[in-house]
Amino acid sequence: MGHMELFAQRTFAEETERITGGAAGWQDPPEIRLEKVQSDVLLVIRRPHAMDHLAAPWPEVVSHSEVMLELKLAGNHLDREAVERALLRRQARQIQRVKDHEPAWLGEEPLWLVAPHVPEWLDAMRRPLRFAPGCYWIEPQWRRFLWIAANELPLVDELIPFLTARSGQALDEFGRWVAQRRPIDWVLSMLEYLPMSMPTRQELLSRFGKVDDPEIEARRQHILEVLLEASPKRSSSFGSKVGCSRRVRPCAGYLPVAISCWPRAMTSGSKRAPTSQPWSAGSISLSPRSASRTH
Repeated sequence: MGHMELFAQRTFAEETERITGGAAGWQDPPEIRLEKVQSDVLLVIRRPHAMDHLAAPWPEVVSHSEVMLELKLAGNHLDREAVERALLRRQARQIQRVKDHEPAWLGEEPLWLVAPHVPEWLDAMRRPLRFAPGCYWIEPQWRRFLWIAANELPLVDELIPFLTARSGQALDEFGRWVAQRRPIDWVLSMLEYLPMSMPTRQELLSRFGKVDDPEIEARRQHILEVLLEASPKRSSSFGSKVGCSRRVRPCAGYLPVAISCWPRAMTSGSKRAPTSQPWSAGSISLSPRSASRTH
């Protein structure tokens, strides 16, 4: 699993509880036994009607106890094979629920596929039915699923998890908008993992100028130290450029300089995820998906 997918999953894990007021929550998707099958995200629905007032697609959870999400982020395949694989995972989960549920379960496993846009082949083959900005029902009924075109979604707070799937100019617009609404560590993770344009990345980094608040400065210093420790080569190069000591204490005001090349380093260097430990937020935990999964 790549860094973009991990960031998007983390966002769903962190934001779902807050956005829905606890009416829905993120859960580590169960492994579905065919060979080794697992979806990207599983939303556990506790109070579906508590989300009626939220922007689409949230109200579509009505009558469901869970929703299976597949994330197709910028650069992922959006061909028919990728969609058929998502439908296969949905079908496997449905069979699992039918088999394990007592009394007999008579429902249908809902699938939401989140991607930047609706591909031309799908538009021509299945004629998606648009019912809200960026939200399309894909028929026929016995193979129905919801396609969420992130580039078309409105910029509203409750849709932030879905908006991480944007691409191109739409992703840049999301970055500039969300940077004013999230803490610095979240924004830096976004800049590190999502493929925004270099001008937008530099624009957002330029906002982290010097501040008078010692607590904010201390947090920035900590982030900078962690980044430099994670990349010894960058640490050496950065130190020589700005005249920093190894502990970089004199360089608290140079956070934008330090991070401006981190996204390039992450994408051109090692493909290893930042940590092998599960990511957690409160009672929600996120573990990397099996490496055997293919998109």
